[in-house]
Amino acid sequence: MKIKERHYPHPVLWKNSDDYQECYFKTDVSIDVEQDHYVLNADFTTSSGNLRELVISLKANYAIHLECSNTRYREIFRFNKTRESFTIPSNMLDGKVEMTTFILANDYISDYKDKHFHQDFGDLSFEIWKGDVLAVGDELSFDADLIHDPLRRIPSIFSIQKSTNKEPLDISSMSNKIVINLSEQNFNMYNSLRQAENLQPVLASLVIVPALASVLEDIKLKGEMNDEEEFDQMEEESRWFRVLKRKLKDNFNIDIKNISGSTSDSSLVIAQKLVGDPVSSALQSLYEFEAEND
Repeated sequence: MKIKERHYPHPVLWKNSDDYQECYFKTDVSIDVEQDHYVLNADFTTSSGNLRELVISLKANYAIHLECSNTRYREIFRFNKTRESFTIPSNMLDGKVEMTTFILANDYISDYKDKHFHQDFGDLSFEIWKGDVLAVGDELSFDADLIHDPLRRIPSIFSIQKSTNKEPLDISSMSNKIVINLSEQNFNMYNSLRQAENLQPVLASLVIVPALASVLEDIKLKGEMNDEEEFDQMEEESRWFRVLKRKLKDNFNIDIKNISGSTSDSSLVIAQKLVGDPVSSALQSLYEFEAEND
């Protein structure tokens, strides 16, 4: 989210404005990657004692507006401490994530003033309403793909569910995610094994890769039939399609509408590449396990 130049009806602490003199508002954000979510650690600092007091008294909040255009995720997080952490599920973010930081009014303030106001304001005070911007901080960004294990990025467009029938594995791509249906017994075992970090490549090889290869094969056939109407519908309705389209183009220069004409690789090979070669990692894990137990 890019903050455009604008004029507020009251002084705002902002690097693009001289409303405040010799005063700053800064935010540092670090990111920790967990198995299925991101942990964002925010550290807010301002040299305005008045703004700090407003936050402490709950009349204002520190805030981070977070936006990911690829997934259309948009959220604002508000805090009353200078150091806070919050989590976001990893399947909500894909590619570039933009963050803008603020101090926002949390209550009506009848006589807003600060000793750091520009001298042109003199002894003026201002009416502030709940939600008004009091300070604009740094514009930050990070690439979710770069800081997250590639093995977990493509699986984020999948949903593993318990099936009502007895088929060991079945696939449906009619929703926003590719749904992998496992029989009750297989689902229960998968759900138990997925907690083991060293088994992630094995599970990806057994479940994600064949499902992804099947979906790619279906897309390849649609491309060979020049089914533009079907492609347009998937582009509009299915996040999984938009993610695959971008990753195929960015990482392998493959046109999702013309896979056969873009590469000689099979759907299985492409699926392996997209997920990060889990077969090699899975075999390595199994080899090391066997060696340890000999």
